[in-house]
This record gives sequence, C-alpha cells and structure tokens, in this order.
Amino acid sequence: EVQTENLSDGESSRLYRRMVRESKIAVHPIAMTLLQKDPGLYGVGAAFLPNQRAAKVERALREEIAKVITEGVEERELQKAVNQTLADEIFGAYSADHLAQGLGEAELLEGDFRQFERTLERVRALTPKDIQAVAAKYLAPEREIVLLAEPKKSMWLYTILGFFKSLFEWFISLFK
Repeated sequence: EVQTENLSDGESSRLYRRMVRESKIAVHPIAMTLLQKDPGLYGVGAAFLPNQRAAKVERALREEIAKVITEGVEERELQKAVNQTLADEIFGAYSADHLAQGLGEAELLEGDFRQFERTLERVRALTPKDIQAVAAKYLAPEREIVLLAEPKKSMWLYTILGFFKSLFEWFISLFK
C-alpha cells in the first residue's frame, strides 16, 4: 500500500508528476493492490487522452517502475507515502467497515487477525530499501501482464478535444 501511495496517490506522486504534469500524456495514473491468500495482483496504469499513443504511456509507466527497482525511492518520498498510509489507517479506524476489512485481511493473509494491530508499527518501520526490494520482486518485467483497453470506435470529438487541450497546455507553457 505504501508503494501505491508513492506511485499514484495524489498530485505529488511519481506517476502523476511524470505523466500528467511533466509530459502531459495522461490524465489519471493509477496503482492498486488486490490482496488474496494466493498470489494477488498489483496493477499500474493510466487513463490518457485519445490523441496520445498507448505505447508512449506504457513506456512511461515502465520507465518509472524501472526507476523504483533500480534507484529506489528517496527518504522524503517514502516518508510522504508512509504518512499518507498512516493517516488512511488512523482515520479509517473510525469506520467499522475498515476495521472489519483489516481484521479479515490479517486473518486471511497472515493467519492471525491480531497482526492487524501491528499495521502502523510495520508501516513506520519501512525503509527505502524495503520499497525497492518489494518493487524488484513483484514489479519485475518477467512477472507483468499488459492489458490495453481501448474503445471499439474512435470518437473523433474526443481526439480533437485532446489535441486542442495539448496545444493549449503547450502554448501556456511558453509563458511560464
């Protein structure tokens, strides 16, 4: 979950900065975890405008994941992600649904519902090396499956709007 925070949650996340703010090839990056007792699923993706090429978006996703695997994360990045994860857990504790889900996941995944009580402690103890090791293990290229979802029929209006949005952003950037 801390990896997800770092990659895609918020405007200061790695994928948002790279794909939305800097290169303007996507409108919304996403990373998510599907936890199960057996091997689960970790997904990384992005919603992008029709005037962008899927290959360009896919390349940017792969490059950012490769950076986490090879270079790791900076201490400040990790601290931000840890703080956000801790806040989500603490504020979530006010919800019966969150507590039930946390206890259930701990029982299912770790065999002991009491492990849920150690969540905050384990999140606080994470290091940049931990994040890098998990990325290297679970986000390695040989473990990936690529899924590309495109509309059947091109919607010319969205393509034109995407083009003008990109043109407008480029024009504005000239005056910054």
